[in-house]
Amino acid sequence: TTYPSYALNLAQLGALCISNLCATKPTAANTSAGAYVLWYSIVKKIDHITASTVQLSVPCLAILGGVIFLGEQLTLLMVVATLIVLCGILMVILTKPRV
Repeated sequence: TTYPSYALNLAQLGALCISNLCATKPTAANTSAGAYVLWYSIVKKIDHITASTVQLSVPCLAILGGVIFLGEQLTLLMVVATLIVLCGILMVILTKPRV
């Protein structure tokens, strides 16, 4: 079987994939690793209800990151939704546990 001259051979395809991985993955991997180290160092110091509730703030942080780093448009709906989520988190954290 003859392949067209523009077809990549396996070695070229592997080199292309590796170069793409080397260009993008270290940044994402380092960021994720840093987030996990930070999270697991904090989670040891707080109770399990607070820890699980604080994780609900991730979408709020994603909105903030999108606005700051990507220049996304902040809408009234985003602000209201973020405030509702954060108020819910605050209510859970400040509620005294029933024994």
